[in-house]
Amino acid sequence: MIIASDLHFGHPPRERLDALTRACADDPQRLLVLAGDLTEHGKEAQYEGVAELLRDLIEGGVRVVCCPGNHDLSYFWGYAPSPRD
Repeated sequence: MIIASDLHFGHPPRERLDALTRACADDPQRLLVLAGDLTEHGKEAQYEGVAELLRDLIEGGVRVVCCPGNHDLSYFWGYAPSPRD
């Protein structure tokens, strides 16, 4: 099982995503848990990039579990909450 978080798609170097893809392919359980912050700012193009990455993993036989993070939801709704929110 691979557990990853804070991909911040749209920001990380492509090499990091390629390394994640290779790790998933080598994982005997073929299971990836993504624990939040899949996108950098919750923008449509970033979600499209995440969708392409996940589609490739799933088509390669990797089971994927995702949990959204604050960068996925708060920016999606147009604001980034402060700790007081």
